[in-house]
Amino acid sequence: MTLSPSRKPSRAVKVSVRKGLGAKVKTVNFEGGNQLHRITPNKFYATVGHPFKPAGMVPPTHKYLDGTKLMGLTNLSEDVTLAARNALIGMIDWLVTNKNLTREHAYLFVECRGGFAHRQLG
Repeated sequence: MTLSPSRKPSRAVKVSVRKGLGAKVKTVNFEGGNQLHRITPNKFYATVGHPFKPAGMVPPTHKYLDGTKLMGLTNLSEDVTLAARNALIGMIDWLVTNKNLTREHAYLFVECRGGFAHRQLG
């Protein structure tokens, strides 16, 4: 009797193009079912925050500083606060667009339901 090695099922990522939605994409985001997250919930949506900002803008968390040095920058590469803020704004935008919440209700939902914690940053 010959035993063949067990074969693990192949894992694949499916990607789809959503026609007409390109203008709504502001940053990296992803969604999926239980193939990515084997415990509840069965479906999820996630956003990713990057420490980017428009040139000429001083983030609210830096207003107490003299903003002249930050104003011209577009990438504050080590600013976790700016990255978390951008992820939160991305989630609020998604909830407003897809779940018909007001911006205020979306903010309250995110903060009460999940919120952001440093363990989610990495």
